[in-house]
Amino acid sequence: MIFKLSGILIAQSRLALKSIFFKDFEEIKFDILDRQHFFGEKEVAICRIPKLSPKLRLRRLVEMLESLYLKIETIFKSKEKSLKGVLIYDTDFVVVDTELTGLDESRDEIVSIAGVRMRGKRIKIGNSFSKLIKPTCPLKKEGILVHGMVASDLQSSPHIKPVLEEFLDFFRDSIIVGHFIIIDLAFLKREIRRHLKEDFNPIAIDTLFLYRWLIKTKALPQDFLNFTSLWDIAKSMGIEAKEMHNALCDAYITAQLFQRLIVHLAELKVSTVDALLKIGKPNVSGYIGLKQQNLYQGGG
Repeated sequence: MIFKLSGILIAQSRLALKSIFFKDFEEIKFDILDRQHFFGEKEVAICRIPKLSPKLRLRRLVEMLESLYLKIETIFKSKEKSLKGVLIYDTDFVVVDTELTGLDESRDEIVSIAGVRMRGKRIKIGNSFSKLIKPTCPLKKEGILVHGMVASDLQSSPHIKPVLEEFLDFFRDSIIVGHFIIIDLAFLKREIRRHLKEDFNPIAIDTLFLYRWLIKTKALPQDFLNFTSLWDIAKSMGIEAKEMHNALCDAYITAQLFQRLIVHLAELKVSTVDALLKIGKPNVSGYIGLKQQNLYQGGG
């Protein structure tokens, strides 16, 4: 069920509501599970209301939810507002790619994380992060074919917790960039919450969103509109992609793609981070929608 409250969509499936009944009142705890763009704030509210009839109780819950979401909306808008007018060329980015055992968020795992640092459109060659991770579940046959990994490649690799700690140290609150970044972030958010007991809530930019926007504005040929895979899009932008489905190679290719997209955007007077976010910010949630899965599997 989805409530529409003052233009805000509240998906109940992403909200944990715990209720404890006492003699004269009810204590309600709200815990928002979909923690996109909350930047480390704790989105938990505890409220006490007197015992009410079911109809009045529902009305009171809706009022409380509206108040809570308005408060949270203010938190993440203030963070993005601080980037208003900041030039892209003066901004630090980390281009990220992960390799996974599959796309089932409830069972599959990360087996590799890579990142490349950028300052504006400049790729910091040599300033990169790349780690293999020992999974707890076996690699699927199709994963072996795609990634070229076998179990022996991963047996001597560390478990995920220390890798995540190193990754967060490398990331250092930069803006995160990726191709189909919603996929990478869904798994990173889950694993960081599970193993480090922290929320990972970066500002994110998806190169696919930027690419499609440039096509719609006719800055890029309309013939490119059906391209979704990193391979096809890189090729269309004149980037040589020799090796794919290796996290570090994919991160470098994505960085080159982002570099070229920034140049095209600058020609259209898109030169600040807030303008970039209006075009390239994905709707990052804690789960992967079926549409995104199908697009990704089709060549992401």
